[in-house]
Amino acid sequence: MLYILKCSFGALDNPKAKRAAAVLWILSLSFYLLGMVYPLSLGGLIDGTVELCEGEGAIPLPFVLGLIGVLFYSVYRTLYYSITGVFRDRVSHTVIMGIQGSIFRKISRIRYDRLNQSETYEKIQTVSEEFPSVCSNYVSGDCITSLIGTLVSFVFTTVVLFQISPVVALLMATGNVFGFFKTFLETKLNYYNLVGNMKERRIADAYFSPMVSREFIKEVRLFGLYGYLTKQWNRYLSSVHRKTLKLNLLFSLLDLLLYLINTSFVIVALWITAQLVIDGNSTPGSVLLVYTSCQSVLDRSSNLYNSIKTVRMSNKIVDLYREVADSPEVEPTRIESPQDSSDSTIVFDHVSFAYHPDQPVLKDINLTVKSGEKIAIVGENGSGKTTLISLLNGFYVPTKGNVRVGGEDSAESLSNIRSLCTTLFQDFGIYETTIADNVNMGVYPEQLNPDEMQRLTEKTGAFEFISSLSDGFDTSIGRFSENGIELSGGQWQKIALARCLANSKKKVIILDEPNASLDPISEAKIYENVLDTVERDKTLVLISHRFGACRYADTIYVLDQGTIVESGTHAQLIDLRGKYYELYNAQVQYYE
Repeated sequence: MLYILKCSFGALDNPKAKRAAAVLWILSLSFYLLGMVYPLSLGGLIDGTVELCEGEGAIPLPFVLGLIGVLFYSVYRTLYYSITGVFRDRVSHTVIMGIQGSIFRKISRIRYDRLNQSETYEKIQTVSEEFPSVCSNYVSGDCITSLIGTLVSFVFTTVVLFQISPVVALLMATGNVFGFFKTFLETKLNYYNLVGNMKERRIADAYFSPMVSREFIKEVRLFGLYGYLTKQWNRYLSSVHRKTLKLNLLFSLLDLLLYLINTSFVIVALWITAQLVIDGNSTPGSVLLVYTSCQSVLDRSSNLYNSIKTVRMSNKIVDLYREVADSPEVEPTRIESPQDSSDSTIVFDHVSFAYHPDQPVLKDINLTVKSGEKIAIVGENGSGKTTLISLLNGFYVPTKGNVRVGGEDSAESLSNIRSLCTTLFQDFGIYETTIADNVNMGVYPEQLNPDEMQRLTEKTGAFEFISSLSDGFDTSIGRFSENGIELSGGQWQKIALARCLANSKKKVIILDEPNASLDPISEAKIYENVLDTVERDKTLVLISHRFGACRYADTIYVLDQGTIVESGTHAQLIDLRGKYYELYNAQVQYYE
């Protein structure tokens, strides 16, 4: 609980939000304290009314105090719900944004390979969805003040009932034992239901997304996949629904049983109190006092159960959060700019890698790329090219051997890797913002000036279509942007390439299929304007299925089933008549 409070109040990053949280706590506690005396006020009002009807002269004091108490509580109750709504929205928004931001920062720094593990991913998803709301409930007073206020009110009301009859007080206290049992059982089952169904909900979302996504909707319609996708989506979602329905039915039965038990105790308590009044051992107001106190105990007990349930559930969510928060951070918090004299030599020293122990992807790779050297890596699909690039970027740690960039191990010095390397990935980012913002992300938090932006996009071939737009670089792109335009795959790739090349201080340029979405003319222009004009002191690593790009490389490496089987220039490898020659001829024959 203390850990949640620390996280929650730590997320209140401005004085106004902190003052609003303090006001909420004061109002909430006051609400529960005033609720304790409400039954006493009603009892006094009834007794005062009886005295007023039987006597003469001045208005009895119990009547006056009872009336004031009832009216004050009614007014305060109305104001409480009106005022706290405004404060709660402000506090909740601040806390949720702060906590969510800390979760995002954590996710951005944990090991990349951990994100590919379904267990880790599901924990992160659960924490992202649940923990911000947990913190919001705590800091806004919904949980702690409810727990404290309910406990105090419960004890106070029990003492009041004890003054009327110890038996009545004991009956009401005993009636809550089953409620506590029900609360602990519900919390446990709800948690396992939440975590246990996470995988099935994720799979259901995977089938739902293609039905509403513009990227898939054409293919879905072309092949008539709505029936299949709907069936699969319904299959997994129905499984989740059936499990949840069984739990809800169980909880409903428990609620009904708890209601019957509590109602029975209330009836017995009222019967005992009525006998006390008949025997002259109590006043008529005692009946109303006992009834309202019993109802107050039941209401407060319900709040108490919910508070306990929230605390127990929160503690389980916190355990998941702490697992995520305690994960080792490998990504640098800040990326320094490389020095002009930085060495950019790349060395793969007996590197092997496997995603699964019995399925090696790379086997004993030995490769040295000197500073300023331009190389190309080719091979069939599944030969290990993209995995090699992931190792070079430090996303994975080699199973054996090590990767060094600029003399430093990529697994131990990610800050050095991030400062030296810039990469265009096959699955490059598509950001729903302006063209200028998309390119400037490559030099974030700095910005290119208009002349630099134009020269860069001219190199990548993007300026030709950008210059035809009325807003130029300020044009919003993407289907979700306001007044945004949708781009073709090739246009997106040209902008992504410009983003990759935006930071002129980067010493290592890695291009993973930079021409995958480009037509042959655009491809030729890019090779001429970009690849052939990369500064001599910069190292270039090019992954490509199109062998025309290989002519620009100093050395070509051929990967086959995770092993480098050939290396040399284009002419040397053609003369060798090995794997490269085979792949090259297989591609060239289609052009001939």
